Amino acid sequence: MSSDRYLAHLVQLAQKHAPHLLTQATPDVAGRALLANGLARLGYVVVCVQLQGDVAELAQTWVRAFAQAYHALAQALFAPFTAFKAAYLDSQSPTLLLLEMECSLLAHSLARTFIPYLALLSHGYKSSRAELDGLMNALLEELLADELDAAQRKDLQQRLYDSLAHLTQLPQTCYSLQTFRRPDLVAAQAAIARTQPPSLAAPAPAPRPKTGPLDYREGPLPPLGSDSKIFMPVPDPPRRPKKD
Repeated sequence: MSSDRYLAHLVQLAQKHAPHLLTQATPDVAGRALLANGLARLGYVVVCVQLQGDVAELAQTWVRAFAQAYHALAQALFAPFTAFKAAYLDSQSPTLLLLEMECSLLAHSLARTFIPYLALLSHGYKSSRAELDGLMNALLEELLADELDAAQRKDLQQRLYDSLAHLTQLPQTCYSLQTFRRPDLVAAQAAIARTQPPSLAAPAPAPRPKTGPLDYREGPLPPLGSDSKIFMPVPDPPRRPKKD
């Protein structure tokens, strides 16, 4: 299957859920992003991820880690709109997943910030704690999280960090179908072009279902390893020599 595989799935989803998008889409990367962005605005997020190993098991863990971020935000800000579903779109590789989120505002924000940033990290992008803090703060501000007190905000940020750390620890490479919505992060924006999905698809390694619902198991995620940091540590400032 050619690179049209991604566009073909997006077109099928748009025909079902958002036919108005088809009048603007073009058969190229820009058109693909337009469809992916528009579908995300309605709560349908298409994710492209290359999983190395047992795809069925890894996909379960990937979805569970992402769902943790969604549920943390949805329960804190948009309860009771917390429903979440996942499904395989086909049996090819990289794996294409459809994530359906009841809170469309949250789906759109995660698709335009969290997922593209995960794609950057999985392609070797070196983040910083300051940049991640800025990304998380901007995400919360976009979601109108002003009513949270400092402790609630800190707890929510930590849950987002944990989710991102678990995802980056998996043997996976994430690709970006949606447009990254943070032009102020100049270094990240310059690197985002490297996260486009590969042009050719390969047969998916077994075992995994060919298509259909992905009934992920909710519950605790595996413990984070010692190499799970998602940012480059900032070195301590040099110490001044003591005066005699």
